[in-house]
Amino acid sequence: MSTGPKRKDRKELLKVMRYAATLMVLALTTQGCVTLQAYRDLEFQSNRKTQQVQQYAKQIEQLQEEKSALQAVLDRTRKEAAGELTMVREALRDTEMTGTATISSLEDQIAEKNSQIASLKRQVEQERGIYGQKEKEIERGLSEMEAKVLEAQEERAAMQKDFESLHEKYMAVLDAKAQDSRLLEAMKNKLAANLSQWIAQGKVSLALDEEGFRISLFDAVAIEEDGKARVRVEAYDILFEVASILLPHDKRLVYVVGHTDSVPIQSELYPSNWELSVARAVEVVHYLQEHEKMDPKRLVAAGCGPHRPIAENTTADGRRRNRRVEVLIPRICQ
Repeated sequence: MSTGPKRKDRKELLKVMRYAATLMVLALTTQGCVTLQAYRDLEFQSNRKTQQVQQYAKQIEQLQEEKSALQAVLDRTRKEAAGELTMVREALRDTEMTGTATISSLEDQIAEKNSQIASLKRQVEQERGIYGQKEKEIERGLSEMEAKVLEAQEERAAMQKDFESLHEKYMAVLDAKAQDSRLLEAMKNKLAANLSQWIAQGKVSLALDEEGFRISLFDAVAIEEDGKARVRVEAYDILFEVASILLPHDKRLVYVVGHTDSVPIQSELYPSNWELSVARAVEVVHYLQEHEKMDPKRLVAAGCGPHRPIAENTTADGRRRNRRVEVLIPRICQ
């Protein structure tokens, strides 16, 4: 921007101020009331005012220049702002168009999602119905299972009680069997000492087996001339010792079992070896009851004929051993 008009204005202003000062001096002079000193004072004040005016003129000029510079900046800023505003408007227009399309797309998506939500709600309601039915079925099943569990627990408790009872009985049986085994062992040892000479002669044998304590008497019963089986006199002492062992145990049964060899017998009294084996047992039972005063309720007589040999029947000694009477004290628990 040109500075010519500004300088012209400033010169015109100075001329005006000088002219005004001169007029003041002339006015004072023509009135005749101004001395030389007063004139000088007025001239000094006029010069001072002139200097102040010059300073004000410079300040005005500076302000004019600053104003021009600011106006140039303002014009440039307005131009740039107008360009940016145009760009913003175009961007807003594009954004508005894009936003409209986006909003339309979003609205379509929202509508689709709402449709899906409605469908899911219907499915949820259906599932709730099915779940409610299943839940009832499960509750019924759980109730039945709880009842069965309770019943099983009761059965288990009863079984446990039965088991404990059986275990107690079993332990009692084991204890009784152990005591019984010790008793039979003691009876065997005592009788072995009392019958040692007959055992040495082969007339008696003692054994503990699964059935109990077995006392075997060989040729203790003989067939007399009249054909009847009778206890030999030589066997009395043996039966006395056997009875002395049995009498203290008055609650135990005693089985007396007769046996024969394999030689068949035929007589009016004993048509076969069966009858002969039973007769031998019966003779021993009678002797124990009548002579040793044993309770007949404890005595059992039986016969096996020739069917349970303990030796070969091909020799005389073997047949002698098979012609035997066994006194069996059975185990109380087998």
